[in-house]
Amino acid sequence: MSRMEAMRELSRPVAQVLYDALPDGIDEIRHVVTMFATYSQSMVLLFRGVEEIGSLQTVANLHDHVTALREGMYSLDGGTWFSAVFRVFDDGRMKSSFNFDEEPVVLDIEGQPTQIMPALFAQDFEAFPRSAESTPEWLAAKVAAGRAQVAQIEAADRARRAEG
Repeated sequence: MSRMEAMRELSRPVAQVLYDALPDGIDEIRHVVTMFATYSQSMVLLFRGVEEIGSLQTVANLHDHVTALREGMYSLDGGTWFSAVFRVFDDGRMKSSFNFDEEPVVLDIEGQPTQIMPALFAQDFEAFPRSAESTPEWLAAKVAAGRAQVAQIEAADRARRAEG
């Protein structure tokens, strides 16, 4: 199955879950997500026209469907996406966009961009490896730093166990 076919097939449940969560009188529900193999951050925003008017804390089954979509869109040639935006409108249409190659942004508790631990990139790269040709330079550097970070943590853990 091509990435495009996987996207279409696996996007349907995402669109349905969001559509079902769309409150009356709201024109658009928007799911903004950054995802790694072991961590994700997401927001579900509500819009009336172009104005953001609120958010939802949770949407049942959304995370599972989005995770399945990310896994299904994986290919060795291009990896999988780090962040995505799913927009579902009150007439049932869905628009989506995916970030495969740019460094993703994670927000702190105050909504400000914050550093992503390099270990998350290393773990994600293990789960979704890419060919050298499809690995952006920034990602290769993050994976190398993350592998070093993981090795350092594991060495410290071994030393603690040996002492105690």
